[in-house]
Amino acid sequence: MKKLLPLLLCGMISAQVQASDSLASLAAAATAQGTPVVTADATATALSLVPLLTQSLGVTETQATGGMGSLLQAAKGLMSGTDFGTLTSAIPNANALLSAAPKVAPAKKGDLLGGAMDMAGQLSKNTQIGQQLLSQFKSLGLSPDMISKFADVAVGYLQKGEVPQAADLLSTALSSVIPSA
Repeated sequence: MKKLLPLLLCGMISAQVQASDSLASLAAAATAQGTPVVTADATATALSLVPLLTQSLGVTETQATGGMGSLLQAAKGLMSGTDFGTLTSAIPNANALLSAAPKVAPAKKGDLLGGAMDMAGQLSKNTQIGQQLLSQFKSLGLSPDMISKFADVAVGYLQKGEVPQAADLLSTALSSVIPSA
């Protein structure tokens, strides 16, 4: 038993060293190919988007996730698939955020403003997406001016991330529906 324990320990240490070497090799290969490698710092930064929104804007976690999901839905409707893929790759759990966006009910037929907005939305894809954003933020208990504030925080966050070009992509897409984005 005394001889077996050192052998087991040596085997475990050897396996850890080999795994570490393999990870280093994979990271070096990914870097050489231009693939971003996620570091511990990048992970910590990435996990901070929702808390950043809650702290910067004084909103709840539900409002932060729903609002960011709404912005991502808008961006998806305004961007090419490739650009949207670049954007979502820069935002951890982007699919969960997209799922957190509130569902928007169509305007009631008797609602004059809603009817007018529906007609305007049919005229322009951007108007329709802007209307959806307004409705989603309203359903989250957020005022219309919060849309541009969310966009500003998200763009600032992306500029500091591993894929800074995602900030430009988001800003450009949202500028067609949010004047100050």
